[in-house]
Formats: sequence, structure tokens, C-alpha cells
Amino acid sequence: MVKVDTRLIDELGRIVLPVEVREALGWKKRTELDIFYDRNTQELCLKAHVKSCVHCGSSKDLMDFHGTAICRVCQKEIAKL
Repeated sequence: MVKVDTRLIDELGRIVLPVEVREALGWKKRTELDIFYDRNTQELCLKAHVKSCVHCGSSKDLMDFHGTAICRVCQKEIAKL
């Protein structure tokens, strides 16, 4: 991990990610990010969101079901019930 800069949290709890970081990671406007943290180390991790099946976690062959991602395998299993 590389330290890039030091930033302040504003009064609304926001921080601005440096353009160099966004460009290096290929993050554009409206990129969805998953946020992870570790209370023990006080480390924060941001990762680009990857859609995955709500049931099995697969990111292959997804379809949208009322705003939720579900893979075709799970969809077929549910249809059997």
C-alpha cells in the first residue's frame, strides 16, 4: 500500500480522492465502491463494486430481479422449488 496524500474530512463526512488515484484505478464518476474497515488497525479499504449473486456470490451470468442480482444457476434452483 502506498501513501498518496493527506486529506481532511469535511463537515458532511466526505473526503475527495485524488485524481491520480482515481485514474490509476480506472474509477470514473458514479463508480460504485464497496467500503471495508478494520477496527483493530483502523484501516479503511475501498474497492470497486463487483455485482454478484445475492445467494451464492457468483459474478457470472447475472440477471436483475427487482433490483437484486441473481445468477442463472440460482434462478433455476429457485424455480424448482
